[in-house]
Amino acid sequence: IENLRCSTNLWNYTSRILAIGNKLINPLSNTRALSNREKIKILIPMAVILTEEGKNKKAIECSQQMLEITTKTIYRDDEFIFAEIAAYLIRAKATRLRGEFKKSQDACEQASQLANKSRNYYWKGLALYELASLYLEIDPPKPGRAIRCFVVSAFQAIGSKLPKEMHELSGLLWEPIENLSPRIQSIFDKNNPNNGEDDRTKKLAILWNISKSLHAMKRHHLAKIIINIAWELVDNKDANFVCWFSLENAKYYLAVGKENQAEEFYDKALKSSSKQGQPWCQAQALKSYGDWKYKQKQYSAAIETYEQLNKLLHNIDFMSLKANNYYQLGLTYQKMGETQKSQKNFDKAIQLYTEIEAPKQVDKVQRAMNKSALTE
Repeated sequence: IENLRCSTNLWNYTSRILAIGNKLINPLSNTRALSNREKIKILIPMAVILTEEGKNKKAIECSQQMLEITTKTIYRDDEFIFAEIAAYLIRAKATRLRGEFKKSQDACEQASQLANKSRNYYWKGLALYELASLYLEIDPPKPGRAIRCFVVSAFQAIGSKLPKEMHELSGLLWEPIENLSPRIQSIFDKNNPNNGEDDRTKKLAILWNISKSLHAMKRHHLAKIIINIAWELVDNKDANFVCWFSLENAKYYLAVGKENQAEEFYDKALKSSSKQGQPWCQAQALKSYGDWKYKQKQYSAAIETYEQLNKLLHNIDFMSLKANNYYQLGLTYQKMGETQKSQKNFDKAIQLYTEIEAPKQVDKVQRAMNKSALTE
């Protein structure tokens, strides 16, 4: 799975891979029957790509097919065990991207149990990484847990225990910012083997998530240290990481009150994601920019951005993000005094939040609607 995610050529061939995979999987009854081993080798990359493309329902279907194969196989070697772990991780990611966090957590726990039984550090690292990603998105988020999981998963993914000096990071989080940069840089340099392209991409993914966790903990200066370490590894041709770290930089500059620099990085994120970025990357860039314009009370610009996001999300299965976008449209139209448009978007948000079983979010939308009714 990680090799597929890290392939620099993967996104050039996504459509072809999906088309070939479907031709092999779908008409099995009319062609030479593939062995179970052959089926899972096709289903894993297909499901991984489907989640990256935002086709999460299809990814969940693939994961179910994988589980039907692996759980019915009596004599299972490492390939079948890994396939079952992969199936749960794919389900965890797909349901997380849909906003179905309870289902995602259940799948993470299943993957972790299997990985722990296997005693394979790499598999443990994959399971822990997905759990950490969930910690950042649940309501309320748990960035402290997330950052610990990301750091541990980084070492487990290379088959290693957490080095003693990496425990220093937890203590550094709450120290004064002065002189922290060289200490953190030293820790990363000592535990930062320079291997191939795949390892560079994995490092960037870990650093990006650590930065997000630190921003969520309001440790913006520490996040900036991590961003600077990562930026040295970013290739300008890698649209997704240029976008992600540009958004992280924008968060930092907003936090320290430098809006002009923040706008520069928002522009950079939007430009890079619109060229070759994955759908999730494009969506997050638009969401972040729209939210910023809303906070600046530039409501027309916010509406324009949210409508762009709506078009992008039309055929993509990011249910929670889609619901949140309708909620933001409702709030923005409310500020502009356009009650009917506001109500229409709030209703759509409630419908989607209800579908993914997010009662806290439904309550949030209803409170916004009640506020609107009181001001009329």
